[in-house]
Amino acid sequence: MTVNATGDVKCRIGVLDAGTPEATIALKTGDTVIHLRDINGALDTLELVWRAAHGLEHRLPWRDTSRLPGGAPGLYRVASLVVIQGRTAAMHTFLPATRRTPKHIRVQFGPVVWRVTDLLAMRAISTAVERAHQIARPLREI
Repeated sequence: MTVNATGDVKCRIGVLDAGTPEATIALKTGDTVIHLRDINGALDTLELVWRAAHGLEHRLPWRDTSRLPGGAPGLYRVASLVVIQGRTAAMHTFLPATRRTPKHIRVQFGPVVWRVTDLLAMRAISTAVERAHQIARPLREI
């Protein structure tokens, strides 16, 4: 599943089943919600891949005026829900512009792939991921 991220991506963080061993972090980026059921493994991996992707952000423009094909920046209803049960594969890379897509940073976390085309989107999502990681710290001890 691909999430196209351009501009000021609206992000939200929620905690489900707080105070129980089944505590889950819900991270909404744009129109995609990810439920991280393994806050010790999955959330750590997600935070690490976004932190690593910061090293590539200097290659992005501040604001991208083009749009990725198939994307709908600005529509923030929930269109997809992904549940991550445990640790999952993660990677990031920079992809140069082609005739069909602008240059972007590709961040993959399990089945979710973000295509981030500008610095505004990069900072919005990475800030939300970092904040979710901070919120989860007290939940780890339960």
